[in-house]
This record gives sequence, structure tokens and C-alpha cells, in this order.
Amino acid sequence: MEDHSDTIIVAIISSATTILVLILTGVSRYFFFLFSLTYKLKREYNFSQKKNIKLELSRSKTPLIKAAEELNYRLWNLSKNIDKGWINVERESWQDPKRYYLISTVYRFLHFIYWTLEAEKSIYSFDFAQAERDDIQYLKYIKALKHFFCESDLLKELGYDGSHPTHHFYKDNLCKYADFIRDDNNSINYMKFEAKFMTNCSEIEDVIKYMSSLENVPDNKNYNVIMVFHLFLMLFLNKYGLDYHQTDRKKFKTLIHTKYANLKIKKGILDFIKRNKIESEAKWIIEDLSL
Repeated sequence: MEDHSDTIIVAIISSATTILVLILTGVSRYFFFLFSLTYKLKREYNFSQKKNIKLELSRSKTPLIKAAEELNYRLWNLSKNIDKGWINVERESWQDPKRYYLISTVYRFLHFIYWTLEAEKSIYSFDFAQAERDDIQYLKYIKALKHFFCESDLLKELGYDGSHPTHHFYKDNLCKYADFIRDDNNSINYMKFEAKFMTNCSEIEDVIKYMSSLENVPDNKNYNVIMVFHLFLMLFLNKYGLDYHQTDRKKFKTLIHTKYANLKIKKGILDFIKRNKIESEAKWIIEDLSL
């Protein structure tokens, strides 16, 4: 009888063990399935976000590089010819067809700003926290290039009162200026811009005033900003442009020590660089200006 009881106990324990193993196995499989599914969904989400961000940025990247190239060429030309006064035009002569230099400079600036804004806004419908490192760096360049014209603190050393936008632009107004060259979700070419400019340029009056007042004198606030903007624009093209967009270190340094020797906002530049978290991107600027 005692042996029979032991057999029953063993059978019960064995059955209970089998049932427990089955339960634990089922529970483990369930949680493993949930974990696998969650991991798979998260991986697919991250991949789709990275892919879509890269795709959106690529759509505006080529026209932005082209706009940066054209503006860069103009700023090089301006650095060599600014003392000739080609860009210094009085208001009553803004729409004179002979004032090509001013009009085309305004166009190149607006064209660049247009594509900068397009590149920036194109990715805001996605989770940018999932973006790849290079795409994040690309956006940092874009934001900094736009901010040069919007941060009044850049000009503190020149005693600028940023409460009135006489030498900087409000960020929201950049969109308004860019809309001047917008047509059917694209930018218009120079011929269409010139025709529109000659008809009525009041919408971009602030931009025209900004460009027409550029002078190669130490306390010219606008030209101080343009000079340092040009340096960073070249670094942007070095990073994302083609071979023929490249500016080597020697040429970069020569420009600083010859044409841009009057730059007077060095502390403002360094603060701007730190504020926009672009220290590594602006390494040449920091070193060659001895900031």
C-alpha cells in the first residue's frame, strides 16, 4: 500500500511538473513573441523614418547646393569688387535695369534662403530623433546658415540694438521674402524674378536695403555678417558640394587675411558658433580668425 502511494505521489509530481513546464513554455513563447514583435515594429519604424528623412532631404539637396554655389560665386566677386560700389544703389534706382549687380545679388540670396527653408521644413513631419548622424549634421549646417541673418547678438560688438530689425531679419519674415520667388511649389528663375522685381519689389524691400548698404568699412554691420556667412557657406560646400565647389585651406585663410581683414564681430561669431553647436563644423573659422 505504501509503495502504491509513493507511485501516485511521483505520478502527481511528474504530471504537475509537466503541466508547469507547459505553462512556463507557453508564457515564455508569448512574451518572446511580444518582444520579437515589438522589436520588429521598432526596427521597421526606425528604418522607415531614416529612409523618409533621407528621401525628403535629397529632394531639396541638389537645388540647395546649386543655390549655395551661385551665392558663393557672387560673394567671392563681391569681396573683390565691393569698393567699386556696384551694389550701392539708392532706392529710386532699385528698379533700373542697369542695376543688375544689386538685383541679381538679391535674387541669389533669396534663392538660397528659399531652398534652405524648403530643406528644413521637409523633414518636420518625421521623427528626426531617428535620423542618421550625417543628416543631423546637414540640418545643423542649414539652420546655422539661416540664423546668420536672424541673430542680432552677432552684432553686439558694434553696439547694435536688436530690438529693431534694421540689420537683421526676423525668422518669420524670411519665409515671406522666400515666397517672393515661389511659384507652384518651386522657385522661379532669374528672368521671372527680374520681371516681378521691376513690377513691384516692395515685399522684399528689407532685403534690398540690406544688400544695397554693404560697404567695406569696419563698422558696416551687414557686411560683417556677410563676411562670416560667406566663410561658413564655403565650409558647407566643402562638406556637401562637388569637387569644383571646394575651397582649400590656403585660399580660405588668404580670403580672411586680405579681403575680410576688417571683420569686427569675432566675439559675436564665437558665441554664435557655440549657441548653434557647430564648433566642429566651424573649426577653420575658429582657427583662422583666432577666436
